[in-house]
This record gives sequence, structure tokens and C-alpha cells, in this order.
Amino acid sequence: MSARNIITSLYPCYISQLLIGCAPIKITEIRSNLQIKHRRVYDYSTILILLLIISFIYYRYSLMDFYDFNSSALVKFMTTVYFVIVSGLISTNVIYSRVQRQVMTQFLYKIYTVDKKMRNIGIKLKYENIQYFSTKVLLTGFATFTIYLICLLTTQGFQNRIQGLITYGLLYLAVLHYISSTCSFMTTIQIITNMAENLMKKTEDLLIYKSFYRQIPLREMMKLHQEIYDLLQLSTKIFAAQVLFSFSVAFVIITFQSFSIICAVYNNSPYLRYSIASAIWIVVFVTEKMVLTFSCHKCMFRSIELRQKLGKYAVAHSKNKLLVKEINAFGLQLLHEPLHIYAGSMFLIDLPIFTSVCGTATTYIILLLQTDHKVDLIYSMKKVFGVF
Repeated sequence: MSARNIITSLYPCYISQLLIGCAPIKITEIRSNLQIKHRRVYDYSTILILLLIISFIYYRYSLMDFYDFNSSALVKFMTTVYFVIVSGLISTNVIYSRVQRQVMTQFLYKIYTVDKKMRNIGIKLKYENIQYFSTKVLLTGFATFTIYLICLLTTQGFQNRIQGLITYGLLYLAVLHYISSTCSFMTTIQIITNMAENLMKKTEDLLIYKSFYRQIPLREMMKLHQEIYDLLQLSTKIFAAQVLFSFSVAFVIITFQSFSIICAVYNNSPYLRYSIASAIWIVVFVTEKMVLTFSCHKCMFRSIELRQKLGKYAVAHSKNKLLVKEINAFGLQLLHEPLHIYAGSMFLIDLPIFTSVCGTATTYIILLLQTDHKVDLIYSMKKVFGVF
């Protein structure tokens, strides 16, 4: 039953990765045990996707020698930014999923092991809530961007329709990879958060009711927290590159789209109507990063909350020297092994990150405005997509 629950909670993420050719492993249940199989066909699909990206990049840059792209440094720069973002999102997800396949297998088996240990002491995790969360995130992301792209394609003309459709199609594929990898990371964080919450509730019961403490020593809770901490380290290792690159992409897009709107308004650009699309991009990326950051904050706050409660119960059980010693040892463990979530071991994914991102983006926008406030960035971006 434990294996089936784990498979059910991860099934939406698995389907999304499978549809975009990025599912290197298959999770199955055999006699109530978790079984993980490696997919050979994934290696071939990885090579095919990378070759298609390289071929299209080469073809797209070769067009600059024949059209007026080589006369505009800004168009060439925006083309470069486009391909860095698109090829980076796809390649990072595809390659890193292949590289971290063994770590992912280890992570899934460890989830199964920790879940069995928790069930042995009476803790049952709510996997149906995790499945509902991941399904909601995936469907919202896919539906939002699909509707947005359809509206974008039907409301604007193309000077070169084939070029425009291929360019937008590649962007759509990159966004699918972006949504899928982000949702997979958030799902693993939700599982770990669920484990940490139930561990905290069980620890409170042990410290409140003496009958529970006689059955389950507090050191068992310490061992489980160690397992949860190891799970979090594996999760951040698996998705380190995807999460770090997704934050970089979000920062670049928010900065450039904000700059394009300011320039269009300031210069009264004839392409001002396209600023609506830029505003939608900003809102979508900010919302997505807020959801991700709040999920990480909720997970990280559990160890802080548990440490605070341990301090309260240490005072309440001050006469029991043995129990106080175990409580202090548990608190010391929480202090040295906090549930911190980093993006590629570079920065903590917590709420203050929005302050630094907004401040840095504002600085770059001011620098760009001082460099050339008359530039029509919207025209240059649409030129990349073959609209003009």
C-alpha cells in the first residue's frame, strides 16, 4: 500500500515528464514493493532532442546573413537571449535528468523506506493531497501558457509564418520542460514537508502523553528527522541545475519585459499593444516563483517550529533529566541539520529572495534606460519570432 501511495503522488509528474520525452525511469509496484526500471529509449530521445535544438540554432543564425538581422545588433542580441533561454531550459532538464538518474532512484527508494518506518510508529502520510497539489500545478501551468500562446498566434500576423511557428513551438516546448521540472521539484518538497509536519505532531504526542513515550523513544524521532534531512539533500541535488537555471531565466525575462514596457510607454511605440503580452509574462513568472518560494519556506519553517516546541517541552519536563537530555540532543540535531533548501547550493529559496530580485532587476532596468531609452525592444523581440 505504501508503494502504491508513493506512485500515485508522483504519477502526474511522471506523465508530464513522459510526454516531453524526459522520463528516464519508470516506477511500478510489484507485490506491494516499489520497483524502479531504467528506460533505454530515453537515451535515444535525449540525443534526438539535443540534435534538433543544435540544428535549429544553426539554421536560425544562418538566416542573419541573408536578411536585415545583421544590421541590428539588438535583434541579434535578443536572438541570442532567446536561444540561451530556450535551449538552456530544454537541455538542462534533459541532460540533468539523465545524469541524476541514479540519485533519483536512490531518492525514491529512500522515500519508500522512510514511509515504511513512519507507518511502523503510526504515522500515515496524506499522499492524496500531494497528488492533488501536483495535478493542480501542472494543469494550471499547461492551460495558462497554452491558452496564452494560442491567443498570441491568432492575434498577430507573421512575415515568415514557418519561422514564427517553429520559433514559438520551440518556446512552448521549453516552457513545458520548465513547468514539468518545477512541478517535480515542488512535489518532492511537498512530500518532505508532509513528513516533517507529521514528525512534529508525533513528537508533540510523545512529549505530552507518557504512554506514547514508553512505546516510542524520542531517539526514534531523531533518526526519522535524519532520514528526512537526507531526503531533502537528495532532492536539492537532483533538481539543483533546473531550479538554479529557472530562477536565472525568470530574472532575465522579468527584467527585459519590464524594460520593454517602460520603453514602449516612454517612446509612444506603435507596438505598444504587445506590452500586454510582456505584462502577462511578468505576472506568470512572479506568481510561479512565489508559489515555489512559499512551498520551500513552509518546508524550512518546520524544523524551526519543532526546535521552538522542543525548548518549551524541555522546560515542562525539567524534572526528568533523561528526557531533557534527549530533548536537548534533538534540538542540537535540528540546529546542525536544518531543512534548508538551496538553488544549486548558491542561495536560499526563501521569502527574502523577492527583495533582492526586485532590487537587482530595478538596478539593471535603470542602467539599460541610461544606456539607450529610445530603443524599441518590443520590435526587436517580435523580429526574432518572425512577426516583422
